[in-house]
Amino acid sequence: MIKRIVQRMSRMCPAAWYIYKRSMQLSLVLLACGLLLTLAPSQDLSSHTLLRLSNAYFECVEGILLLAALLPVLIEDQQSRR
Repeated sequence: MIKRIVQRMSRMCPAAWYIYKRSMQLSLVLLACGLLLTLAPSQDLSSHTLLRLSNAYFECVEGILLLAALLPVLIEDQQSRR
């Protein structure tokens, strides 16, 4: 099954692959920032504010991954109709 997924991904059009790859990179950066904010000792801001900000980063990642799953499929569908 993994082999079929990899083969399907290798045949993606460049625009769909770009969206998928960049959304994965952005998700990793946001997850790393959220983790750093969660583990960072509070200097000037209250720890509650930092936890709320890190939670917002984690929620943004969920939305980005949802778009990363949907947009390449829509682009591939549009390309196949041409």
